[in-house]
Amino acid sequence: MKKPLILLLCVLLLSVGMVYFALPYLNSYQQDGEISFTELEQPVTVHRDKHGVPYVFAKSIADAIRAQGFVIAQDRVFQIEMYRAIISGKLASIVGESGVDSDIKMLVLGIHKNAERHFEFLNNENKNYLRWYAQGYNSFIANRSKEFPLELGLLGITPEAISVVDLLAVQHFAGFIQARNYEDEILSLNLDNALGTELANTLRPLNINPDRNTPVLPPRREVNKSMEAVSSNTLIVNSGLTQPVALPASGSNNWVTGNSKSSNGMPILVNDPHLDATILPGPWYPIGLFTPNISAIGANLPGVPGLLLGRTQHVSFGLTNAYGDSQDLYIELIDPDNPQNYMDGDISRPLVIERKTIKIKDQSTANGIRETTIAIRHTRRGPIISDHKIFGIQSSKPIVFRSAAAEITSDSLGFIDALTAKTVADVDLAFSKIDVLYINYVFADKFGGIGHRPTGAIPLRDNGETAKLAAAVDDWKGFIPKADMPGQMNPSKDWLGTSNHDVIPDDYPYYYSNHFSPNYRYLRTKELLNEAQDISAVQHWNMLKDVKNKHAEKLMPTLLALLENEASLTDLHRELSNWDYEDRIDSVAATIFHLTHEYLIRLTFEDEIPEPLLKNLLKSRYYWLQRTDDLILSGESEWFDIKGTDKLETLQDLVIMAANMAKSNLVSQLGDDRSEWRWGNYHTVSFVSPLRLEGLGSDIFGGGTHEVSGSGETLNRGQYSLNKGPYKSQWFSSLRMVADMSDDQKIMASMSGGNASRQFHPYFKSQLESWLNQEWVPWWLDKSSVEQNSKHKLQLVPGK
Repeated sequence: MKKPLILLLCVLLLSVGMVYFALPYLNSYQQDGEISFTELEQPVTVHRDKHGVPYVFAKSIADAIRAQGFVIAQDRVFQIEMYRAIISGKLASIVGESGVDSDIKMLVLGIHKNAERHFEFLNNENKNYLRWYAQGYNSFIANRSKEFPLELGLLGITPEAISVVDLLAVQHFAGFIQARNYEDEILSLNLDNALGTELANTLRPLNINPDRNTPVLPPRREVNKSMEAVSSNTLIVNSGLTQPVALPASGSNNWVTGNSKSSNGMPILVNDPHLDATILPGPWYPIGLFTPNISAIGANLPGVPGLLLGRTQHVSFGLTNAYGDSQDLYIELIDPDNPQNYMDGDISRPLVIERKTIKIKDQSTANGIRETTIAIRHTRRGPIISDHKIFGIQSSKPIVFRSAAAEITSDSLGFIDALTAKTVADVDLAFSKIDVLYINYVFADKFGGIGHRPTGAIPLRDNGETAKLAAAVDDWKGFIPKADMPGQMNPSKDWLGTSNHDVIPDDYPYYYSNHFSPNYRYLRTKELLNEAQDISAVQHWNMLKDVKNKHAEKLMPTLLALLENEASLTDLHRELSNWDYEDRIDSVAATIFHLTHEYLIRLTFEDEIPEPLLKNLLKSRYYWLQRTDDLILSGESEWFDIKGTDKLETLQDLVIMAANMAKSNLVSQLGDDRSEWRWGNYHTVSFVSPLRLEGLGSDIFGGGTHEVSGSGETLNRGQYSLNKGPYKSQWFSSLRMVADMSDDQKIMASMSGGNASRQFHPYFKSQLESWLNQEWVPWWLDKSSVEQNSKHKLQLVPGK
């Protein structure tokens, strides 16, 4: 009996081993040899390094972009098909009922429709960039169906040829995610309705630019008075407060030092975009592009030609989200005598009704699909989003969404011109043409120049912060002139940086935005760079790993003073007193601080702000964090009194309650041994496969769960949602890059994933281990280094 059992066990182990080693090849594509490519003008060579990063060598920019489209299809066709489904409102046809709310949101906002309109304004050069990219992508779709990833078959997706409008829509979608002001306006509107304008005004965002001499205080809202003037005859569809569909968050750090601060005597540029990159392989696609005139290495989003960040032989550039306000909400007045019309001043105009059909995957039907239709009402300003409960507007009034993306007439995409730029002036000119994306760029050149420019079309108006009564006279008077956008070149301090914070200078004549990150990460950048000299590229890389929490440092003296005489919290007070304010994995004090702070915020608001409005507020950290810090440091606020008790609570009462709640939470979840309360036990990140987002097997199919340092207010970011812990980091440094302008061989980089959106493929998470270890890998800039480190060589040749 033993011999057959041993033999059977060996066969099983051998079978498992064969499957394990065969799986990567079952979901792969051709990387060596030759592939014919009809639209190519001349042969193109594609090298891949051990991480799967492609390096495209072409004789022209046209063929380079075509090849970029081809390799992105090899690696990311599944990801792009999902992007297309989301943006065009067709997600439910793939995933079923869970995609309906997303489809409603995208169809109402009309992102794909905006891209279709915008494409007609592009000049031929920029239309060609999109056409070339589409040609490369579609060549793979048309001729390489046997290499389609397994994911497409599992979800029943048959990829179709991509259009130039589909590609442009990816940029419009990214721009919509970046400009989050309309969400703040909805939140403000709901807070006004729930609390009254006077109390809601005390929660308004507080934005402080540390480089500005005078703080800018926003005007007080008068929304409720405006609302009372509007007729309630609104014919609302699907009204009521709900949880809005969550969109990916975006943040980042970037900075650049000039010659005098760099150990090599030339600029060094640093960038780490903060995104939710928990679904592998992540949002970024690294690639090298080489022509007789261009040597470039960096990364872009799938579906976007060129590079959004990286460096060339002449310049380097890195991005953060600028949060320029390109969105407004308007309170429309329905004609009381004709509910099919709205009032535009004294003129009654007909509402434009657009009907959209949503297809929903449903196995209970004969053909596997059922349909539902939505009606989208439009005024001349835009769609009435309050008709659809997914936007979470708690109002009976018709609220219209207006977006600059629906009105821009720019003829250039802008960022592709950076590939041929030779100086910071050239880069600045290229980025000034970007209207769809709202980016804070910093950049450098080989001559020692450094610069900063925000991009995007920002409407000229007096008030973009709050919902306002629609009027016959348009309050948008064009867009902020490009020459007047905030930014600077070659400052005397010889460094520049942004961290999604308020960068508006003193006496700026225009309204730019009221949605910014708290300034703590930028304060830490200033602390590190102001006094430093002779900084090396490796030292810059180490700064990306910095976890000093300036937010905690600011609040801690106040919190410690309030906890000092509380006997039940002596142990917590001792931990916090000895803390160096670093959110390291092994720090117990970091865990205590973050959990105590969350409970303090909840205690401050939960007695007066009803659910789910409180949940929406807590998700909008940029909205309230710096404002509540101001309340805490002042020591007095009506918010600190808990309504419904016999006592007039003070800040001290709330801090003591919050610390006790944090202590009880930690004991119940991690035990009495305080050494187990370390931040890494409470703050983790999980990387998952799109095929298994949660549950049994998600760690096996994905990249596992890992302890991580940092928090929302550290340079090495690890932003989490407030959920009383344990905390899952969802918004972090998805890519890290250091570009040393004296190093013409490489840039230092790593990203939290890989190149291929193919389960089991070696490139699925090929850089994740380096990212977790906070190590860099070389992304090659010169041809000889590419060839020396090439693991695969593919020839794309003209022909059928």
